[in-house]
Amino acid sequence: MPAAENEAVVRRIFAAFARKEGFALRGLFAHDAVWTVPGDGVMAGTYRGRDEIFRFLARLPKETDGSYGSHLVDVLASDGRAAAL
Repeated sequence: MPAAENEAVVRRIFAAFARKEGFALRGLFAHDAVWTVPGDGVMAGTYRGRDEIFRFLARLPKETDGSYGSHLVDVLASDGRAAAL
C-alpha cells in the first residue's frame, strides 16, 4: 500500500477511536498489525495482531474508568507500513 494510503488508514483509526466507533476499526487494522504502549502501567505492552489489539482496546474503558483518550501527534508512513505517535 502506498505511503499516503497507510497514513490515511492510521488517521481513520484514530478518528474512529476518538468517536468511539469500535466497529469502524475492524476493517482498518492489518492482520499482522502491532500496537505498542510504552511504559510500565497496567496497559503497557506490545499487542500483536487484530485479536490482541481489539482485546487491548476493549480493556481501555474498564481499566481507566472511561477516562482514557489519545492524541495523534504525527504519522510516519512508508509504502510498507505506518506508525502513529
